[in-house]
Amino acid sequence: MNNVLKRFLSVVLSAAMVFSSVAFVNISDVMADGSSYISEEGGWLESAYVEWTSVPNATGFAAYVKKANDADSSYVKLDNELIRKYPTYFRADAVGLAAGQYVMKVVPYINGALDESAAFVSGTLDVKANDRSGSAFSSKSPYYGKGVGAYNNDGTLKSDAQVVYVTKDTAKTVKADIITGKNGSSETITGFQSIIDAKQKGLDTRPLDFRIIGTIEKNDLDHISSSAEGLQVKGKNAGAELNITIEGIGEDAVIRGFGILCRNVGNVELRNFAVMLCMDDSISVDTDNNTLWIHNLDLLYGSTGGDADQAKGDGTVDVKGKSNFVTVSYNHFWDSGKSSLCGMGSEVTSSHITYHHNWFDHSDSRHPRIRVQSVHIYNNYFDGNAKYGVGVTLGSSAFVESNYFRNCKHPMMSSKQGSDIMENDKTGVPDFSAKGTFSSENGGVIKAYNNHIEGSDADKFNGGVEPVYYDATATGTNGKATQYDAYLATTRDEKVPSTVKALAGGSSYNNFDTDTSNFDLGVDEANITPVEDVPSVVTKYAGRVNGGDFKNDSKYTVLNDDKSYAVDTVLKAALSSYTSSLVSVGGLNAGGEVDTTVSTETTTEVTTEKTSEVTTEKVSETTTEKATETTTSNSTPVEIGEAQTGFVSDNTSDTGAGVSVTFNSATNKWTLSDSSTTAATEIKIPFATQSKGKVIISGSVEPSTTASKWAFVQILGTKADGTQGEVFGFGGGANKTDLSARVNAGAYTKFGTFTAKNYDYTAIIDLDNKTVELTVDGVKSTYTGLDAESIEGVYSTTSKKGERNVSLSVPYIGVIGDAVETTTVAESSTETTTVEKTTVNETSSETTTENVTPDPDFVYGDVDGSGERNIKDVNLLIEQIRNGAVNVIKGINDVNNDGVVDTADVATLLQKVLNSNFKMPCEPNVTEPTTVTTTVATTEATTETTTVATTEATTETTTVAPTETTTEAPTEAPVVEPTTVAPTTEATTVEPTTVATTEATTTEATTEASYDDSYDFENSPAVTKDGTSGITYTVSTKEGQTSDNATAEAVITDFGGSKALFLNDTSATDSVKAVVPVAIKNKGVTTYALNITPTVAKGNWTIFMLDGVKADDTEGEVLGLRIDKSKNYGLRVNAGSAVTSSGVAVTANTTINVVITVDFDNDTATLSVNGSTPVTVTGVDAKSIKSMSFQTATDARSLYIDDITTAGGSYEADIVGPTEATTEDTTATTTTETTTVTTTVETTTEATTVEPTTVTTTETTTVTTTVETTTEATTAETTTEATTEGTTSASASSWTAGDTVPSWLSVSGTVSGTAEKNSNGNVAFSTANGSAFANTIKLAENGTFTITPEKAGIVKVYVAADNNNANKGTLTATIDDKTVGTYNLPGRKDSSANAFEVTVDAANAGKAITFTTSYKALLFKVECN
Repeated sequence: MNNVLKRFLSVVLSAAMVFSSVAFVNISDVMADGSSYISEEGGWLESAYVEWTSVPNATGFAAYVKKANDADSSYVKLDNELIRKYPTYFRADAVGLAAGQYVMKVVPYINGALDESAAFVSGTLDVKANDRSGSAFSSKSPYYGKGVGAYNNDGTLKSDAQVVYVTKDTAKTVKADIITGKNGSSETITGFQSIIDAKQKGLDTRPLDFRIIGTIEKNDLDHISSSAEGLQVKGKNAGAELNITIEGIGEDAVIRGFGILCRNVGNVELRNFAVMLCMDDSISVDTDNNTLWIHNLDLLYGSTGGDADQAKGDGTVDVKGKSNFVTVSYNHFWDSGKSSLCGMGSEVTSSHITYHHNWFDHSDSRHPRIRVQSVHIYNNYFDGNAKYGVGVTLGSSAFVESNYFRNCKHPMMSSKQGSDIMENDKTGVPDFSAKGTFSSENGGVIKAYNNHIEGSDADKFNGGVEPVYYDATATGTNGKATQYDAYLATTRDEKVPSTVKALAGGSSYNNFDTDTSNFDLGVDEANITPVEDVPSVVTKYAGRVNGGDFKNDSKYTVLNDDKSYAVDTVLKAALSSYTSSLVSVGGLNAGGEVDTTVSTETTTEVTTEKTSEVTTEKVSETTTEKATETTTSNSTPVEIGEAQTGFVSDNTSDTGAGVSVTFNSATNKWTLSDSSTTAATEIKIPFATQSKGKVIISGSVEPSTTASKWAFVQILGTKADGTQGEVFGFGGGANKTDLSARVNAGAYTKFGTFTAKNYDYTAIIDLDNKTVELTVDGVKSTYTGLDAESIEGVYSTTSKKGERNVSLSVPYIGVIGDAVETTTVAESSTETTTVEKTTVNETSSETTTENVTPDPDFVYGDVDGSGERNIKDVNLLIEQIRNGAVNVIKGINDVNNDGVVDTADVATLLQKVLNSNFKMPCEPNVTEPTTVTTTVATTEATTETTTVATTEATTETTTVAPTETTTEAPTEAPVVEPTTVAPTTEATTVEPTTVATTEATTTEATTEASYDDSYDFENSPAVTKDGTSGITYTVSTKEGQTSDNATAEAVITDFGGSKALFLNDTSATDSVKAVVPVAIKNKGVTTYALNITPTVAKGNWTIFMLDGVKADDTEGEVLGLRIDKSKNYGLRVNAGSAVTSSGVAVTANTTINVVITVDFDNDTATLSVNGSTPVTVTGVDAKSIKSMSFQTATDARSLYIDDITTAGGSYEADIVGPTEATTEDTTATTTTETTTVTTTVETTTEATTVEPTTVTTTETTTVTTTVETTTEATTAETTTEATTEGTTSASASSWTAGDTVPSWLSVSGTVSGTAEKNSNGNVAFSTANGSAFANTIKLAENGTFTITPEKAGIVKVYVAADNNNANKGTLTATIDDKTVGTYNLPGRKDSSANAFEVTVDAANAGKAITFTTSYKALLFKVECN
């Protein structure tokens, strides 16, 4: 899971202000809920950050950091410069952190002073250590153990280090105290370059850390000391100790228009910034440098040079001039022309140089190009390199270990031999006559071990794709004893024989990697990343924090082209026009508002009064609350003990790494953080044992994600058998979307929808009657059967297997007396007291105009907040879902308006991106302004009137007896007496006068978009081998082979903290294919979305298919997701050979999100992988799609499948089958006018449940009553009955396919369309029905039909499986739920099949016979005799 925890929270705040009600908000109360401001937070490599939105009345901010488990007194204040303001957010970065878990706190300045009461705190942030390995950390280095640059080896800043913050505005004016006198005297030096120059005297070796913020241009510098490169870092003599770090802060540190020259430096570090449009080299490691660490840089194009090979700039990172103990690691090379020259020829073989974990992202060559030196190259990702990878010349030795080469043309080359000269320059024939890449230089020797290579073309003459490996036995002309690229070692410590020599120059490999007396590589084998994981590790961590602010985009055509080495002009233009979004630096004056999008609601109220002889005194008071208030006036608080925290694990040696519990005294909340997959965090809050009466427990809890079977609030007690444990709990239920409760740790009972949000809860435990009354966010439910003799604690935990967090408040515990009243007070409660004296003949006219329209600036589905809705929003939404901790923002990431953010929202948003006319469920209908004018004329003589209006959410159930009717529109409605609600204060009530009027209205249902299928596998659905229904799978053995009987199965298993369908295939002979049924579609646009994780990265593999009926009436693959020979995901049509690539490469054990949209009407489809720009295929002439299938291959490939959804589209049958029931909602509305005179009136919202109305037609009738004094919410439980008018029974009757369906034959709603045409003329029951089976009725799996015979006799049914093969399923006949016959379905081409006969005796005459098919079937004919 990505360790960046996204908390995308709503910044859209709206308030309606009306004349009679004004809302007042306590700013301190708002600020106390700090999470409402934090928009993003995360831990990174020895750093952490938090971003937040505007805070009302804040003029600035301070930020702090501490270890997650340390006391609040341990907070360390960040430097003011580490807080920055951007257009839409503020950000603070904490750097110099040792690996571990941290929290950050932000405190706003209110009225010029820090206001701790308004502080807000991040969640737990997981900080990882930088990878300190390679030659810069060799024990042979003179600086070994001292920490490279200004930092210690644990990532913390050295104690005597100076820190200098450099911005575009301060580069000329920054100051540092530098020792310049031999007597130790110092002076203040001004300017970035000048400070570095002062260190050149060699008198000051104190650590110095330059921190770059934002973008620094060449003209921003005080001066440059290198006319060729720009900024110069230089020591007094070779390897002079400088102890300098130059680092960028955050994601957007950039130097542009210049590079950095390092000469004579000792112990220097460069990290976390981008270099754009440099003068010559991005980083030039020029002469006599010693112990230099260059890592986590984004390296982009330089300025165009005068030579033909300098179109993208000259070198990127060049290491030369006897530089030693250099590590170049975790850098992102963006389409570099020449990535790294390593040596000029004057160097020595005893040098220690390392390149590891670099992302050579479509860079062309020199990865590196080595002269003379000894270089270790491991764990780099060679990603689409148009020329070559590693090249050796002039007797150099290179150990190339565990690198991942993807589409690198020549992975390894030695000058003037092998692949370098193999292909004739003119003809391309492999005759070893080419001039070569390295010109006239002699070669060197490469030792290769454990590399992954795919897509190269180096070994054409041998017919393979690997480099040409040395073969001592191939001594013939141009044999591999001389024409080779590398020596392939079988073990890491294997020595290359001295007989293996370079063809040109005759040098041999110096075996530096095994020469421990003279060399130390600075890395142990145990710390080498497994080669299959290299792409995922490198692409995640190479470059700046979170990949930096400059992102790859599909518009960069050359950057994403594996074979082109041309300049990407679009990329070059983007670099030229790049500007920083940084607004200001420093927290002290960083207040004010950042840009947010606010929805608009306009309410205009005009009140006109005309009063004669009025003396008025008015007092109005408005109170605004937002809380769930529990009235516990009859409860006595129970003493709470000290919380007990820790962790649990099934592994006795588990140290609990990755889990923590913290307490925030400001919010009175505990936070359980868990990034472990083996241990779970836990907390028990004990209280005084209670063994009788009613105990109330209330508080709040906030889970970070949804998960199944996770009771995150548990009440602990002693059970009847004396054991202790959970007696009641609530949280995630059997499905991860179910909010559920359980009694005695038993089965879960759903009571709501589970989302990652804060929940307010109250549980009333009745220990005498063994019941629990649970109220969560106003939803009340009651549970019985509590097995508790006593209760004594509240408990919460995370998970041993998955990564999840939960925060919970310190609960209130109380023992209550005779009664307890729980009242959920609405957000706005208005109390108005009006005193009017001697009011006579008052006439008031009130006109209210309300116009609610969507804000034109609010973009629904704009997940990244850019103001535009595009594929980037889809990509970010996928990332949110992957991260697991998703805050639901309606209209932004919850575009389906279902309260859940999942792949269904991805499908909907993608459909909107592809078709702007598509309306997402979250988008409102534009309403026209409405004006309602009410005139009230009253004459009263009142001395004093007091009116109290309180809005409460009180649940009261009233059952209204329905009126039965058999007509379409009711012609008469009952007179309904108004419901009388007992007031809370004394009231005088005069019986109302009731006048009832009735009108009939027909309600037209509005259907919101939703997904038709959803498989998250959390409920572990059955998976049946060779099954006929549900999820099934088959195992096939490769033709001509015998099964090796290795594991080959499809099962539901745990995967990444949740359940997934797993095609587990370890066999070298067998393959697995699983079929998942989905709703059949053949019209409109349907979106199919899912997550797939292949366990291997292999090409020519169709892993996922959409199956259905093709244009030629055959069944099979309509569309297939295929990994092509280049190992990119792509889409193919009708199982054809052509694959349209998405450009997204497969990586082993890496989950991808796949979204395929099918436009049945226009015969097209699109594919998007991980939010990539959709690619389109045509010619999708599918008659229907009805299932998904997944498959492995006969060489041990496995798949995980999860979160399948389908949405949109429809199915339209080709023929008219049995008449289906049509349902209309006809509502009889009774309006009752009531006149009531009261002294005090309480308005109560009631939930009225109306029992379903029994009807004898196919229409549903509900009754809604409206009483003026009481607002009732009528919930109708609708029952639709598929009945018939004028029903007749079958006597001596028959029906044949193609005829009108008679009334005595009824097919259920599972009819899914017509069967396909017969392709070869053979038809089942040809003697009974010679028609093609296009005219039959098609039944879905588990489809049913009924026949009602009028008298005794024999019923014959002609039905076959919708398959060419027999025995695919059965047809079962039942009468009164008793089986009266079973029939094995014949194949649809079995012309000699016999009918299914059912004998009906006199006792069963007139009763319906129900026929159920276990497999999809075709109904040809029915005879009743």
